[in-house]
Amino acid sequence: MTEEQDNLLALDPGRRKCGWAIFQNGTLFGCGVLRLKDAQQFDLSDTIEEFTVRLAKEMKGLQLCKVSVVERMRIYPGRSKGDLNHLLDIQAIGAALGAKLAVDVRLYHPQQWKGNVKKEVTANRLKGVLSEDELSVLQESIQDTPKQYHSDISDAVAIGVYHLRQR
Repeated sequence: MTEEQDNLLALDPGRRKCGWAIFQNGTLFGCGVLRLKDAQQFDLSDTIEEFTVRLAKEMKGLQLCKVSVVERMRIYPGRSKGDLNHLLDIQAIGAALGAKLAVDVRLYHPQQWKGNVKKEVTANRLKGVLSEDELSVLQESIQDTPKQYHSDISDAVAIGVYHLRQR
């Protein structure tokens, strides 16, 4: 992958999973979610490498993307749970994947691309903005994915749609 094309890679990163969407010339080309094969082990470098190799395969021969858009992690005072250092890992995964597979990386806070809404609202909003063909791409991906990962796919698509509307 060396030649830059007008393709967009959108990522909703996580420590053990990463929602992704690829737009070719402004149209949803493919989407899905990558999950770590060994969920018991976590190594930042190995995770980035595994996700990069697998995502490059999902790109189905597309060249290097022009832009990658990634959800920017945010700490919500009083609402964020667990080890907040995990957010650093997640941000590193998203930024590294974006940098490996695109020329330019842009980070967007959730408030920018979806506001302060529940995940179901984001998925429903997509139905109103995607073409019939794009909805088919999304539905095909979701249909082959366990339910707990559907929002990761929808979020990646929504981040991509947001970026495309800003151009």
